[in-house]
Amino acid sequence: MAEPLSRLKGLSPFPIMKTPLARILALLLSTLPLAAVNVGDKLDSVLAEKGVPTSRLERGATILLTYPDATIRLKDGAVVEIKAPAAATKVNTMPVPKRQVPAEPKRIAVVPPGQWTNNYQVALNTAQATNKKVFVLFTKRDSDIWCQKLEREILATAEFNTYAAENLVLVMIDFPRQTQLPDNLKAQNDQLAQAFGVTGFPTIIVLSSDGQRIGQLGYMKAGVKPFLARLGEL
Repeated sequence: MAEPLSRLKGLSPFPIMKTPLARILALLLSTLPLAAVNVGDKLDSVLAEKGVPTSRLERGATILLTYPDATIRLKDGAVVEIKAPAAATKVNTMPVPKRQVPAEPKRIAVVPPGQWTNNYQVALNTAQATNKKVFVLFTKRDSDIWCQKLEREILATAEFNTYAAENLVLVMIDFPRQTQLPDNLKAQNDQLAQAFGVTGFPTIIVLSSDGQRIGQLGYMKAGVKPFLARLGEL
């Protein structure tokens, strides 16, 4: 078998070419293998061409030579099979779905049973959620004697507090003389007084759970029992 051209010392495998086209052709040809192993080649030729294999397995008359670019099987000293290395099989993997964390339900502010609030909208939301009536008190706690009598004789009693905790959402719309309210609260109170036509104090507007006006009350001299009876009729 002829010696590969790359092994001839001091000789270039291509004649000197000075034109650009010739140089490109020479470059392309220099990248091609100068010799190859073919079926029928002898073991010595394979070793001379490919060099020492990465592994060599002998079983009887069969020899298996492994190279990075091929696996060569010889039988009785001659090549009978040449295999290129198997291409790596790409495994299609489905992305693992991320565990969906349920969003926390939106928390809505509510008025605790039996407690007063000055936030009218929160009171409406609470009434709708609990199916209770809305008890809206327009008052001047620090300056009006009738407002103070209503609070002392009716609203502060255990009977009223028990009834309110079970049936009412309590809203206090105050117009103090000695205390200055925050601007947003004062604006809310003024708008509500105008919307409900409040002209005197104390005035109690009773709304259904869906915010519809169903009645109006004021101070009652008879005390808490007649007051609750009248309230229950609304």
